[in-house]
Amino acid sequence: MRGGELQKRYGEAEVLYLRSLSIREQQLGPDHPDTVTSLNNLATLYCSMGRYTEAEPLHKQSIAIFVAKLGLNHPNTQNR
Repeated sequence: MRGGELQKRYGEAEVLYLRSLSIREQQLGPDHPDTVTSLNNLATLYCSMGRYTEAEPLHKQSIAIFVAKLGLNHPNTQNR
């Protein structure tokens, strides 16, 4: 980024986030913390794009998995 401007290459980012999520689901399983981080990243991207109805269930799913796997007091759970 130059001059603090966002590039807003959302379409390219979405493809990469979906690919990352798919790979992590296959390699680590759907409930692995790294997979859930990818899920949360995709939700955050959707928020940035104004696609809130798609983002909300992904955020809820990622929080639920983090709480179940890591507990309420874990930093990964607290940062969501």
